[in-house]
Amino acid sequence: MNDSSLKKIAFLVLLPVLVIGLCLTGAGCGGGVDAVTTVTLKPAELESDGAKESGSGGDKPTKSGGAAGSGPGNLVGRFILDGAAPNLSPLIAKGASVKDAEYCSAEAVPNQSLVVGEGGGIANMFIYLDKAPKGFTPEGILAELVFDQKNCTFVPHGLVVQVGQTVLVKNADGAAHNTNMKVVRNKSFNQVVNGNDRNGVPLIYEKPEPAPIKAACDFHAWMGAYQLVIDHPFAACSKADGTFEIKNLPAGEYKFRVWHESAGLLERSLKVKIEAGKDNKLEQSYSVGSFTKL
Repeated sequence: MNDSSLKKIAFLVLLPVLVIGLCLTGAGCGGGVDAVTTVTLKPAELESDGAKESGSGGDKPTKSGGAAGSGPGNLVGRFILDGAAPNLSPLIAKGASVKDAEYCSAEAVPNQSLVVGEGGGIANMFIYLDKAPKGFTPEGILAELVFDQKNCTFVPHGLVVQVGQTVLVKNADGAAHNTNMKVVRNKSFNQVVNGNDRNGVPLIYEKPEPAPIKAACDFHAWMGAYQLVIDHPFAACSKADGTFEIKNLPAGEYKFRVWHESAGLLERSLKVKIEAGKDNKLEQSYSVGSFTKL
């Protein structure tokens, strides 16, 4: 065998080795470079897209980014009356001759159609999301609430109740009351609550109501109060000083409703931005003229 033949055999033996070497260095072999490029670039592209999508409107929460300022935020606010509060006469004067007077007129029964506290704070204002934020899942067991009747007045005057939550309707008076909830979507609740019933009659709503509903007593016509029935925790009823707090809202932009018994729906789409990990402040004022049902 001559030298030329030996060189040809050597070249044929070494050719596969050279080809394999070229593939390993990324110099050829079809999809080798594309595969590496895909692994390197796609995560960066996804991160960029996520940042673009982090803003949202309506009830859709934004995505939080990073440990600093992550998690939910709180809405802390106050409702204030712009102008002088009206002087509303008691519904029942002290000592008046009425049914069950020993309980119902032992003290004056206040008119709570518009309760204004120190500094002009408006009590019994309901602020709530019409629907829960997208992706919200309820957790835990809901605590029992108490809806009482004392001196022929419902206590509290405004109450937020979640679907499935137990409300114990009690009676601190010696006389019986008839608690009649003016429901729209739920089963009727029209129950006599005997005098001094401290165990309470359970009330459980199965569906959210479109707006706060009225509680009435058929035995004592002046009695009235309101309950907001919803299927999530993102709602509040303002306290005597007009303050309220809604906790653990996912970060994002929301449209809240604001309702009062003497005005109806004051706000259908009150825009509020919630930043993660913060107490987000809100202060709203309304004139006396806003409460047209006084």
